[in-house]
Amino acid sequence: MKKIWMMAVAGLMAVSVAHAADVDGKKVFTTRCAMCHGLDAKGKPAMAKAKKVELSAMDLTKAGVASKDISKIVTNGTGKMAAIKGLTPAEVDAVAAYLKTLAPAADAKKADAKK
Repeated sequence: MKKIWMMAVAGLMAVSVAHAADVDGKKVFTTRCAMCHGLDAKGKPAMAKAKKVELSAMDLTKAGVASKDISKIVTNGTGKMAAIKGLTPAEVDAVAAYLKTLAPAADAKKADAKK
């Protein structure tokens, strides 16, 4: 009986790991973050006004964002941004990975502007 129980637990863990790899960071961002940061991740003017922050502070596509510890910010919050509760570690990692795909474009534009 104990062996069956251990096999069942191991099977559930394997399924959990498989699903973690399938997490869509853009989808998590759209459902949990876009209400403040906008679908384009550049920030929503109305939310910036309500939070009394500059819109640029909510822009996740700007240069330098990719170098931040996004997972830590999502998990713990920062400044006026509250921690996002209820996300699994896989969802947090997926959102961080998705956001890091947006910021390099801004980093490249900044580098081109300096030329």
